[in-house]
Amino acid sequence: MNRLRSGLISLQILCLFFLMIEATWGLASGYGERFSVYLGTGAIAHDVGKVAVDATSSSKPILGDVYTHATLMAFLNVGDRWDLSTHFHYAFPYKKSPEGGESSTIFGGGLRVFYHLTEGFDVHLGPGVQFYQISGIGGTVSLNNGSGSATFALPSGSSISRIFYLDTGLGLSFGRLRLDGLVFISNLFSSTRRSVSPVLNLSVGLF
Repeated sequence: MNRLRSGLISLQILCLFFLMIEATWGLASGYGERFSVYLGTGAIAHDVGKVAVDATSSSKPILGDVYTHATLMAFLNVGDRWDLSTHFHYAFPYKKSPEGGESSTIFGGGLRVFYHLTEGFDVHLGPGVQFYQISGIGGTVSLNNGSGSATFALPSGSSISRIFYLDTGLGLSFGRLRLDGLVFISNLFSSTRRSVSPVLNLSVGLF
């Protein structure tokens, strides 16, 4: 049941993104070359400095959990230097926990406003939503416990959490290729809960 619920949520997010693409496409009728779609891949460092990645240590590496992901972006030029954009990203493959009993992925999307500083160089800002999905296989695992070891239960089932973020960054365009460096910032106004996820994407224009 949990896996079905998670799958339905993933499908709903994907459908929402394509509805956003369709709406952008509708707005783009008559714009000709002002509408474009990019497909790419990249890496996201999820919640830097806040994620422990070793089952036997509480240390939190600077980059935390790094996921590879696919990304799809649609652009609509609405002025001399301005673009509106929708985007969707999905991390793959599922990332295993240190003890191997859990797997996780992240996916999400949002809206962006781009401003072209010069030809081939732009900045952007916009809101987004990201989902963190974790699935457990159940059973038990033996882990270090001080000078010995102990048996711990592993979670079973699947669950999804959601965060909203502010998305900002820089982009370089050269021909049909784009290179984007950006950050997702969640809980911007909370000094204790604020988290930052740097992202690097390389994409190619489909049309």
